[in-house]
Amino acid sequence: PPDSKAPGAAAADGGGELLARVVVGEMGIGKTALVEAFVSELPEGTTAYRVECSPVKIDLPYAAVSDLLREVTGLAADVDFEAACEGVRTVLQSRRSPRAQRLVTRLAELIVGKEVELQDEDAAAHHHDLVVHGVRLLFGTIADDAPVVIVIDGLQWADKVSLQVIKRLLERSEATPVLTVLVTRSDERVNSYIEDMVRTELRGLGADEQV
Repeated sequence: PPDSKAPGAAAADGGGELLARVVVGEMGIGKTALVEAFVSELPEGTTAYRVECSPVKIDLPYAAVSDLLREVTGLAADVDFEAACEGVRTVLQSRRSPRAQRLVTRLAELIVGKEVELQDEDAAAHHHDLVVHGVRLLFGTIADDAPVVIVIDGLQWADKVSLQVIKRLLERSEATPVLTVLVTRSDERVNSYIEDMVRTELRGLGADEQV
């Protein structure tokens, strides 16, 4: 049975703050099945995207974010860079500002897995900011047409940089119809990134419940 624990419930449910939920539980407890049931019952017109983090990519910076971008744009990792740029532009077609166009390159680089050479920490921080702004703009554009649900499964396997991006995305208080559902095992590695989010913890049945 789900045990709802919401240390950040007041912040999450009032005043338009972050719209995210975390489903936590051990392997095989039913986290993915619960979320799939939820997604299957979403109102008509809602757009849902789902990615699953892999332990193979846990040390690859931006791996989880890259997978999410591919899912949203419908582009494969082996697409050429120009096609990736065009794919991002297509999604951002209603956003023609110079700033939006500057973000296209950053997102396209992640889609094709292009390695970006960063000279120093300032350059790395600037690149990180551009990625955060680009992903936020991308989902904000999609949500202009219909509510969006983003499911990130296996969060315990997400790379550290993607975890940082996700946390920053969810810190914003914009009234955008985007719900992010994070699915994870209880893991010290990710706890600091989800500690303020409303969570549903799945636990095993007790003896009385089993009877």
